[in-house]
Amino acid sequence: MKRFAATLAIVMCLIVPGVVFAGEVILPNPFTDPKGRDPDPGVTAEEIITKHVLGNILKTGLGIIGSITLVIFAYGGYLWLTSGGATDKIKQGKETFIWAAVGLVIIFGSAILVQKIIDTLERGG
Repeated sequence: MKRFAATLAIVMCLIVPGVVFAGEVILPNPFTDPKGRDPDPGVTAEEIITKHVLGNILKTGLGIIGSITLVIFAYGGYLWLTSGGATDKIKQGKETFIWAAVGLVIIFGSAILVQKIIDTLERGG
């Protein structure tokens, strides 16, 4: 116990001054290039929102939908494995797989379509 207390005291003596005297944290502007310059002085706020915010929302939504689809596939597998040879439960498990795959294709197809529309609007024609 004494060895643990001594080790903890030494670690705290090394860590606390670094944390207390770390100084000001400066975060870089995410809309500039790595050298700190504006990427394009003619970029409007609407274009930034379209490119960055809408793109991040789309990526987050696809991640959530992919997770939900994984859960649905697992549920279909659970139905199939616990069917005990009952044909109606096997059929229900297979249908769950099929409809989860169809839903995934529709979602990714619509995401590709939305991304193409955003790219077309960004290029102006």
